[in-house]
Amino acid sequence: MATGSKIPKSKPFLNFGGFDYVSQGQRKDGSTTWRCFDRDCEGRLLKKGDEDVEVLKEHSTELPSIKAAVIHLGMNCIKEQAVNNPHESTKEIIKQGMLKANELMIALMPSPSVVEESINNWKHPKEPSKDKERTPKPKDRPQGGPSRKSSVKLPRKRMKLSSAEDLASDEEESPRGRKRSRSKSIPDMLESDDE
Repeated sequence: MATGSKIPKSKPFLNFGGFDYVSQGQRKDGSTTWRCFDRDCEGRLLKKGDEDVEVLKEHSTELPSIKAAVIHLGMNCIKEQAVNNPHESTKEIIKQGMLKANELMIALMPSPSVVEESINNWKHPKEPSKDKERTPKPKDRPQGGPSRKSSVKLPRKRMKLSSAEDLASDEEESPRGRKRSRSKSIPDMLESDDE
């Protein structure tokens, strides 16, 4: 499914061209109109009979589920290695995990820093602290003074997919004008070890 949400049981659905559609209803001529399951997408179909399908509007969004699934499979290959071999180096875990992956998975992998951070989290999972003090709920707090939160939630770091252009140069200029080397992409890391 395009958005990962559940399709309502009350409405019929159709999978066509890799996209999921929900029925919008039947017309007087017996044909059925279908809208893309992703509500933000403008994709629409008109189905006349069993095999006659007409595209009324093209999709305004790409098919994210395929890309996300490929990345998920690639990261699962690495996760399996990290969990089974926690004492191996991060670079070795990536190498061994990518042996099971195909070229598309390797090409779509997130930046090496994101992969390394994930590996470290898988190798050393944080255990919940049992002797942590309970933060009082708003109704438990004394009234009259400003309340302070004990922890601030920061936005999660977004995964940035590396493109071929981003990976073209090994060096970039820092804000102070110094050259610094960039981390290698996953495919570059794998190639340098083969030489």
